[in-house]
Amino acid sequence: MFVICLIFRSTLFQLVVCYNTIEERKPHDIIKSTMIQELRTIGDTNNLDNLIDSILKHTADKLAFTSEKCSVDPHEMTISPKTNCVGYANYFVSVFNELSETKNHHWRAVACRGEIHFLGINVHQYFKSGFLQDHDFVKITDRKLKTTIIVDPSLFDYTGIDRVSACD
Repeated sequence: MFVICLIFRSTLFQLVVCYNTIEERKPHDIIKSTMIQELRTIGDTNNLDNLIDSILKHTADKLAFTSEKCSVDPHEMTISPKTNCVGYANYFVSVFNELSETKNHHWRAVACRGEIHFLGINVHQYFKSGFLQDHDFVKITDRKLKTTIIVDPSLFDYTGIDRVSACD
């Protein structure tokens, strides 16, 4: 049973957990030019799913989660990689948008501040810490097909869950 849950963890997670967007965050500038050469090695940037998967792995490799005070600016994370869910989302968005714009794709990522719901219940109401008042994740839109994919880079770093569901 455990092995089955482990194999299907992404699907199971999407069935019981959803993300509700409160607001879209203002985007940061594209990653510094010193990283652009490194980003070119990320992999297949012509397929949306492959690009998302590659950047999730890249983000998990480059960053380290912390609940302490930290920077959420993607430029600073190249020097000091400790960050929180806001930083993970900002970094993913900067890398994704840089690669998407380079290839002139019609894909765009935006960091979102929101709430996590478990079986329809907002879990943040049960936490007293200001750190857990909300959570940041990423919405990726294919502007041509008018579809949206939601990912949580910090969740991926800890669990390998690569896609999440929207409540709305």
